[in-house]
Amino acid sequence: MTNGTTSIINKTGTKLVFRPGIIDCADGLLVNHQCSLERSMTYYLEFVCVLAIFGKTDLWLELEGNTDDH
Repeated sequence: MTNGTTSIINKTGTKLVFRPGIIDCADGLLVNHQCSLERSMTYYLEFVCVLAIFGKTDLWLELEGNTDDH
C-alpha cells in the first residue's frame, strides 16, 4: 500500500526505525493478502480503512481468511 517505506531493527531487537513512504494504494492494482487464521478479517480492515482514505489512488484489496474469531 505504500511506496518507499523502510524499517530497520537493530541486532538485539530493542530498537525499531520506521520511515513511512507515500500511500499510493499499489497504484490502483489489486492487492491480495492472506490473513492469519488467528484473527478475523475485520482486525485487518480497521487498519487498512484508515490508511486507504489518504491514498493517492483507489485501493483494490482482496482478503482471504477467517470471517469470525473467538
